[in-house]
Amino acid sequence: MGDGGLMGEGGTGVRPEAGDLERELAALPGVQAARVVATASGRVTEIHLITDNSKAPKGIVRDVETIAQARFGIELDRRIVSIVQFPSGAATVPAARRLALSSLSLTTEGSQLRCRVRLGADDETALGEAAGPATSVGRMKLIAQATASALSSLTKDTTLDVADVRIVDVGRMPVAVAAVIVFGPDGEELIFSGSVPVHGDENEAIVRAIIDAVAHPPGA
Repeated sequence: MGDGGLMGEGGTGVRPEAGDLERELAALPGVQAARVVATASGRVTEIHLITDNSKAPKGIVRDVETIAQARFGIELDRRIVSIVQFPSGAATVPAARRLALSSLSLTTEGSQLRCRVRLGADDETALGEAAGPATSVGRMKLIAQATASALSSLTKDTTLDVADVRIVDVGRMPVAVAAVIVFGPDGEELIFSGSVPVHGDENEAIVRAIIDAVAHPPGA
């Protein structure tokens, strides 16, 4: 079929989830992260990949088309495949590293709030700082900015930004949810999301949700 659907040819067979295709693509050599966007009916509309530079983008697109056709009976429009490449061995998102929150501090100086977040990854640590108005909304933004600053220091070659962070209720459980933007070398944006249940300190949960977004990218 030519519409990028997740059904087999002729619409028969069991429809796999977008996550199944993501896992297949993430397992391709050189692919570091994969995201498949599909409609409610299962039509694939976007495919985003982060890869090393061991293979030309055209070759990667052919691999994606082959996987989609051979495994799922999908004929993809290659124009929906987006690829961001980094040099082999360069830091992208720290998916393979053990990220951890080392410390978080918030101090008020008059009407200003200063946030310091220290993160650890393997044997490295990095401190991120941000300051701004001492409001409830400002607090969450400052925590996000400080966390993004620490993450950017750890990844060095990658620019990160937190698009949004909030606390939402899922059932009776508050959950911290974060959306993180990773900027590729050509300015392309990829959005990763993460979430962590709030157990105790809401501020720490915000940091951990941001860590969850970049440490477990789609398809990882």
